[in-house]
Amino acid sequence: PTKLVIILQPWLQDRFVTPVVDSYSWRPEQGTKVLVLDKADLGRRRIHELPPFFAFHFGDAWEERDGTIRFAACVSDDPDFAQENGRALMRGQWKRQASPKLAGVVLRPGGGAALETSAMDAEFPRADERFAGLKRRWLAHGAIAVDDVPMFQGLGVTDLETGRSRVFDFGAGQLAEEAVFAPRPGSSGEMDGWLLAPSVNVRARATELAVFDARRGDAGPVCVWRAEGVLPVSLHGAFVAA
Repeated sequence: PTKLVIILQPWLQDRFVTPVVDSYSWRPEQGTKVLVLDKADLGRRRIHELPPFFAFHFGDAWEERDGTIRFAACVSDDPDFAQENGRALMRGQWKRQASPKLAGVVLRPGGGAALETSAMDAEFPRADERFAGLKRRWLAHGAIAVDDVPMFQGLGVTDLETGRSRVFDFGAGQLAEEAVFAPRPGSSGEMDGWLLAPSVNVRARATELAVFDARRGDAGPVCVWRAEGVLPVSLHGAFVAA
């Protein structure tokens, strides 16, 4: 990879107070900007302008032969969760809010840009790390937002070329966490392996780990392990071969 891609959302720090989140103001009229830097020469840069959006997580970016840069994002209309609902969650409260949606960002070498938003609920995007910086087709993510709980209820795998998503629904009473991809030994094809997807089974009062064939996630898990109790909901895991 030869470029650095920096997303500049219109959530600006304009004062210094505590908690730190109260130091920021949402300025949607300024839009979202994306700064692209050449890693070999940081003086070579370009700025792309997009409609305003807020996002915590982005998929890996890649550059095509003509200089176009593409990546996925899980976008919201505003930072309401970061400003209010996350704080309420720490108090054991939850206010219904719209789920982030899966979107594709396209940055043209001439400066043009596009935000292609879908109707798919999505958060915590994960891909085959062996293809980082390279063109890829598959993206795993949380799916099926539920109004009265702060987590997702499903696992999705989206084909970035066709826009089709395959989704597995864990069912009511499951708090699905972030899945981790583990490659099949000896494999070289993208997303040829497993998705390790932890969740909290509220009814059973236990944490579970479901293993999916990554290319056929909608077919359901090939096996499920259940812990003796509930482990804290976690984010951002990593797979390490032993």
